[in-house]
Amino acid sequence: MNNIYLKKATSEDIDFLFDLRNKKYIYESCLNPRPITYSEHLTWITPILEGNAKDRLLFVVITNGKKTGQIRFDFLKENLAEVNISFLEEYHRQGVANYALETGIKLMKGNGIEKVLAEIFESNLGSIKFFEKQGFHRIDDVKKNLR
Repeated sequence: MNNIYLKKATSEDIDFLFDLRNKKYIYESCLNPRPITYSEHLTWITPILEGNAKDRLLFVVITNGKKTGQIRFDFLKENLAEVNISFLEEYHRQGVANYALETGIKLMKGNGIEKVLAEIFESNLGSIKFFEKQGFHRIDDVKKNLR
């Protein structure tokens, strides 16, 4: 396996994460399916980097010394988190996402998270297949039941 690890996002990652988020194949699968402005990105990422977003952890995935993707965990309840993961297209189907997800989930379980969910559009068949291979199961309207 390649040399892959997760690194907590820092200010040095702002531009990489902005460029990644604005790739068409990424934003088309987002709840906000359009490119974002740099100003919007800074408004979103600054609290995370400053440690003021206690309900969110953001990591950059490093593969052979290169930034290749991101994995984020949003804490929904005391023991439940939602995962968001995205990679540069050339790293799709290379095993990098598998490793990042497994490592991220182990980190979360070490911090008291018992369950991790991923919200995926039904049209995003690649992501559905990926998460199912990782042992995730389809559930409808999970977030509605959290309230």
